[in-house]
Amino acid sequence: MPNLIVIQIYTPIFGKKKISLYPYLFEISNLRQVGDFFCSTIFCLENNFLAVMIIFILHTNGIIMNFKRNFLLILAMGIGLMASAQSFSSVNVGNSNYKLGIQSVNIDVNGCTVTLNLNGEILDVYPARQAIKYYGRFDGIDKQGKLKSIGSIIFDYYDQFSSTEIQGKIKSINDLNITYYDRFQDANELGKIKSLGNTLISYYDRFDREEKIGKVKSIDGMGVDYFDRFSEDELIGNVKSIGDVIFSYFDRYDGEDRLGQLKQVSGDDNRIIVGIY
Repeated sequence: MPNLIVIQIYTPIFGKKKISLYPYLFEISNLRQVGDFFCSTIFCLENNFLAVMIIFILHTNGIIMNFKRNFLLILAMGIGLMASAQSFSSVNVGNSNYKLGIQSVNIDVNGCTVTLNLNGEILDVYPARQAIKYYGRFDGIDKQGKLKSIGSIIFDYYDQFSSTEIQGKIKSINDLNITYYDRFQDANELGKIKSLGNTLISYYDRFDREEKIGKVKSIDGMGVDYFDRFSEDELIGNVKSIGDVIFSYFDRYDGEDRLGQLKQVSGDDNRIIVGIY
């Protein structure tokens, strides 16, 4: 049995993320001998991060041959696949009309974070340190003047051949397609983002309590709840929970100065970003 040396190389699209190698060891089946080494490439998804792991098993005998060339080939394959990845990343929770709720969503793509509000408008692209291009007058009125690309990130928009309520809205970011609720859905959902790739977003509609109508009901499998008419007046309309994350607020028993302001966030989910301003 050769000695086992594990070298884990991975490049999550955003930030460093520790990925346990142990669950994947049993999947090593496509071993290839490269001189003194046996190697295997494993691609996996963990917590929405695409990772490439290259496993080397050191063979006790033999001569190192063509190792550098094969290593670079495997590494290039992994990075190439990851460079094209884009997916929903997180939601931004903030204030609107003095009520705390989900205001925008983040999409990870090619080393950047693209932030959209719930109507599909681009709020921010970070970091935007690459060449930026815009659509011109020959691209149609629905695209003219809008962001076309940042480096390798391509933005497309719905045009005159689409329903009126979604014309001009962002249609895709690279291979990530974005859809919206149209005139065939509830009026309170009209024009809002329905899906980001495989990530679905639903909203409270006319069949729900008035103080919840139009607010996000679920996103990426996380249910979202809000304080309603049965809560203290200062809490009505504020987000109560997103998935397993619970929001609590200062109420009348805490004094008048901070009435209705966020007091504590309990739970942890890297898909939820809370900003207070």
